[in-house]
Amino acid sequence: MGIIIIGLPYIRTVDYLDIPDFRGLLEASALVFFSFLGRKQFPNYATNLYNIRHNMQEL
Repeated sequence: MGIIIIGLPYIRTVDYLDIPDFRGLLEASALVFFSFLGRKQFPNYATNLYNIRHNMQEL
């Protein structure tokens, strides 16, 4: 709720139809891509932490 209240003064100052440049699109696509990869790795981290002594011996 606090974020909404802080952002209220900026509602009319942003141009929502402005086309971003190529660098902005590249940064946004990289952020989405790597966050998706990170989300896919969480189950692997959980299985590795399940039996930590066994997994440490494999290293």
